[in-house]
Amino acid sequence: MARSRPIRPARVASVVREVIARTLTFDIKDPRVIGVTVSDLEVTGDLQEVRVYFHVDGGPQRVAEATAAVGARLIHLSTDSVFDGRDAPYDEAAAPAPLNEYGRANTRQKQVTHRG
Repeated sequence: MARSRPIRPARVASVVREVIARTLTFDIKDPRVIGVTVSDLEVTGDLQEVRVYFHVDGGPQRVAEATAAVGARLIHLSTDSVFDGRDAPYDEAAAPAPLNEYGRANTRQKQVTHRG
């Protein structure tokens, strides 16, 4: 019976996630690094590459507030990852339909930074 996801990459992803979590929790002493969570990991089948998706609690909101506080303009550059590719081409009014964590995070950033 075939498995939907190979066991070895899943194990490697689990170990990498644990190492990153320990590093963020115990090894990084910079007080600016707070609220960072690994939301997903993708390990290639040959185990040569790992893509790490992370989330910073309140990150986009903090940036928007900081720029507003000093009267600066905030420019948010989005990517096509906020769309699923079904109804291309897209315009600014198109509703997001992200397929992965990167797209979902970018959608959240857009929602925060495009206010006002």
